[in-house]
Amino acid sequence: MLVDILNAAQQAFSFFHLSYLFLGVVLGLMVGIIPGLGGSAGLALTLPFVAGIDPSAAIGMMIGLQAVTATSDTFPSVLVGVPGTASSQATVVDGFAMSKKGRAAEALSAAFTASLIGGLFGAIVLTVTIGFAEPVILAFGLAEQMMLVLLAVALIGSLTGSNVFKGLAAAAMGMLIGTIGSSPTTAIPRFSLDTIYLIEPIKVVLIGLGLFAVPEILSVLRKQERISEGALAGKGWVQGLKAAFANFWLIIRCSSIGSILGALPGLGGSVIDWVAYAHAKQSVKNPETLGTGDVRGVIAPEAANNAKEGGALMPTLLFGIPGSASMALLLGGFILVGIEPGIDMIRNEADTVYLLVWSVALANIFGAAMCFGLAPMIARLTAVRFALLAPILLIIICFAAFQATKDIGDLVIVAVFGVLGAFMKRYGWSRPALLIGFVLASKLEASVYQTITVYGSSVFTKPIVLVLAAIIAFILIKTLTKSSTKSKNSEKPVSTLLWLRSSGQLVFLASFALFAIWTLYSGQQFDQLTGFFPVIASSAVLILLIAMVASHFFIPGNSFWNDDETGSGLMSFSTSNIVFLLFVACVALLGLLASVIITVPIFLVLVARTKLSVAGLISGALLLFLVLLRLTIDVEFPEGMVWALVS
Repeated sequence: MLVDILNAAQQAFSFFHLSYLFLGVVLGLMVGIIPGLGGSAGLALTLPFVAGIDPSAAIGMMIGLQAVTATSDTFPSVLVGVPGTASSQATVVDGFAMSKKGRAAEALSAAFTASLIGGLFGAIVLTVTIGFAEPVILAFGLAEQMMLVLLAVALIGSLTGSNVFKGLAAAAMGMLIGTIGSSPTTAIPRFSLDTIYLIEPIKVVLIGLGLFAVPEILSVLRKQERISEGALAGKGWVQGLKAAFANFWLIIRCSSIGSILGALPGLGGSVIDWVAYAHAKQSVKNPETLGTGDVRGVIAPEAANNAKEGGALMPTLLFGIPGSASMALLLGGFILVGIEPGIDMIRNEADTVYLLVWSVALANIFGAAMCFGLAPMIARLTAVRFALLAPILLIIICFAAFQATKDIGDLVIVAVFGVLGAFMKRYGWSRPALLIGFVLASKLEASVYQTITVYGSSVFTKPIVLVLAAIIAFILIKTLTKSSTKSKNSEKPVSTLLWLRSSGQLVFLASFALFAIWTLYSGQQFDQLTGFFPVIASSAVLILLIAMVASHFFIPGNSFWNDDETGSGLMSFSTSNIVFLLFVACVALLGLLASVIITVPIFLVLVARTKLSVAGLISGALLLFLVLLRLTIDVEFPEGMVWALVS
């Protein structure tokens, strides 16, 4: 083993391998910075170029690209509140809040430090476990994976805010939304509204953009001249380093979570980062500051995101079973250059395996070093007047959304969830809880059905299942106890009269209830196998909504009437929401490039109060960037319904 490690190290540090690794890192950083692409798009781009080249070069390029995407996607998440990939959604919550306080460089520095440690931790875990990971992974069968999904659901309780029932209702609503599309057990379409688009499940990237990117952009556009309220947006990288090392054990714990969950196919980064964030909220002192610009809320998900890559390589290398789309592409690249992952490779080609490990470690070091160098300079972007950035960001959101399925329906979904996310932010509903519920819905439905079919009641005789069940029970009890204590110690509750005057709260609550009632009725029209999960999810939503309202009246201080922003009622959103919806409508009708030429200058002149020449210059630069992107990367732009009718 030692000889194999040393041989792999010699090859990894050769100029030939390092040059291709560096090229992959540069590509990965570029792909991660552009929202909507991610590691899958980057790997798809490189596959045609790795065919036929030396395996060492192919490993360097592909691993370099894959390993650092989760590092560079922090830039858009922190600076402008747009998740670079689905794996960086949790980073937006505290990272963008830090940017608005003038602490962008500190957030980026802490994130890159956590990413580096997490990536190296994942490489070490991969090295240590490569010899005995096979029995461990095989021990997690259908029942154990179901319990892990339930464990992730239980952790939602720590993301629920002041009223635990309100947060759990949001999670149940996410699961209910996750039932839209074909059933994972029978393939029968559910709640498709007789449209072809909704036959397939909604893509998580669309919900992530809608729930997190859009509300933050609209909020800043409505209230502030700049993203940053402070004057030191480009400083603070030393403070970020200190903060990361001050929370070293949090990084290690979240890296462990990322490595373990990354090894289990199907969970993915969009769940792992929230699980790590939930763990931080459960374990740190003063957890109430998370969500308001706490650096620990950046460190936790970033450590887990990068550590998951080492974990995800375990099933890919051991069994040739990819756990995600990017790992499937990586596996395809390995096969193209003659590398056949599996037990035989572990036993007979250990030097190749350890070359992969060294590549993961070196890629994280290169990526973090490059991001550190860019962070103080790029962080100054937060000092730019936001009205100049807003139209660019809205166009990028439309571009990123369209990459999901290349259908105009993608824009409609982002518009719907963008408005929903804005209201959830306004009325204090947990957006992370809804997202986690959505992501876990199909996994939970399939695993429950498979587990019951295979094991029946004997599932609770399995040792790992019992251990996980005990952990889940402990987390739920702890969450409910914390909520009860917080209620007793809270300030005077909001008066019922004030709550009744809030038309927006009532309308929003009623809309959730009506959607649940409709899906409950419609779910009963399906056969038992197709309809059982929607019926359970909609029933859970209604029960939790009733519990939420009851707790407002009967548990002192446990009010669910709380706003994240000043003002009340539905009208406080009108201007910013209309601007966003007009942008989406223009892109859907006229196409992306035409919208850049028409709507961006109009916005810059009328809203940002810029000169026409400046507006034209900014629009031209954005148009040039998009055209170059189209020429260099295989992406598509929405052409618009008007153009489709004319042609």
